[in-house]
Amino acid sequence: MRRILGGFILLLATNVFLLGCPKYKVPPQAKRIQRMCIQAADANKLDEAENYCKLALRYNPKFVEALNGLAIVEIRRNNPRRAETLLKQALSIQSNFAQARVNLGHIYYEERKYKRAKRLFKSALDIDPSLRDANYNMARTLIQLKEYKAASNQLIQMFAFPQHRLYAPAHYLRAYIEFERKQYKRVVPHLINALRINPRYKNAHYTMTVTMYVLRQYGEACKYCRFLLMLDPDHVEARDWFKKINKQLGKHGKSCPAPSGAFQQ
Repeated sequence: MRRILGGFILLLATNVFLLGCPKYKVPPQAKRIQRMCIQAADANKLDEAENYCKLALRYNPKFVEALNGLAIVEIRRNNPRRAETLLKQALSIQSNFAQARVNLGHIYYEERKYKRAKRLFKSALDIDPSLRDANYNMARTLIQLKEYKAASNQLIQMFAFPQHRLYAPAHYLRAYIEFERKQYKRVVPHLINALRINPRYKNAHYTMTVTMYVLRQYGEACKYCRFLLMLDPDHVEARDWFKKINKQLGKHGKSCPAPSGAFQQ
C-alpha cells in the first residue's frame, strides 16, 4: 500500500499563543507588515515574504512572529539549518512561543529525528493543549515511532476540542493507524468521517479502495477507486488497484467501468 501520512503543517498565523507578559513591544505598523509577510508566504512568494519579515524586524529585532516567518521562508527554500537558527533565536526571546516549537519540530521530523520532534510537539502542547497543528503533528510523529496507541490517544485528545472535529486529515490519521494495525473494519468509519468533511480527499479515497479490496468488498472498492481516478486520472497506484478489482469482479461476471476519460486498460 502507498504510505501516505499527509503534508506537514507549518504554523504561520497572525494570532500567536504567548503566555505571560511579553518581553518586548511591537508597534502596530510592524504587525501590519508581518501580516503582509504571512500573506506572501502563503502565496509562496518567498522573496517578498522575506523582505516584509525583515522590514518588520527593523521595528524590533525581538519580534518573534517575524523571526518565525523568516524561518518558514527558509524551510520552504530547503534551508533547514538557517530556519533552525531563526527558530531557536525566537525561543531564546520568548520560550513559550508554541508556534516556533512546532516549526522546529517540523525540521527534525523531516530529518527523521522523530524523538527530538516528539519532545518539541509535547512542549508546544504543554503551552497550548488545544493547538491543532501540535496535536496533529505529534500524532504523525508517534506513528513514525510505531507508537500507534499513543498516536490514537493523541487524536482522541485533539477531538476533545470541538473546533478540531471537522479536520479531515486527523480522521484520516486515525484510519491510517488502524490500517497499520491490520484492523481493516475499524479503518472504514474513520475514512467515512474524513470523506464527509472533504469528499475530494484523494488519500482517503485511495486508502478506502485498498481497505475495501482487502475486505473483499470489490464493488465498494470499485466505487472509491473510480472516484479517485476521476479526481486524478494519472494516479499510478489507483490504476493498478483498478485492474486488480476488475480481475476479482470478472470472476463473478462483473466489471468496474473506467471513469470517462480516465484511462484505457
